[in-house]
Amino acid sequence: MKKVKLIMAIIAIHVISNFAFAGNPENLGSKMIEKLNKDVQLTDSQKVILQVKATDFALKMQNAKSQTNTADISAIKKQANQEFKTCMDSLLTNDQKAKLTIRKNERRQAIIKKYKTNK
Repeated sequence: MKKVKLIMAIIAIHVISNFAFAGNPENLGSKMIEKLNKDVQLTDSQKVILQVKATDFALKMQNAKSQTNTADISAIKKQANQEFKTCMDSLLTNDQKAKLTIRKNERRQAIIKKYKTNK
């Protein structure tokens, strides 16, 4: 049962990532930063740096779709994700990281709750 749920989650993530990165990378980067700013109240300098990194992230995710090999797609997406996380870790304060972790857990719990009520 756990394997089935894991496989379904992987498929859902793949499908969502294909739709989420179908637009303009600059707009997608802006949306990422807006959401992050709501969660942790970024400083102006953090916004500027993260905007560039988020746009680069969105562009890499879009470019990954042009690959034909599934392993290449996964590797490109994984690398882009890791680069963005590393950038965030270096820029965010400990307070901001704690707020972000709390917010991520809240979102995760909301999804779990929704999943359980739809069973």
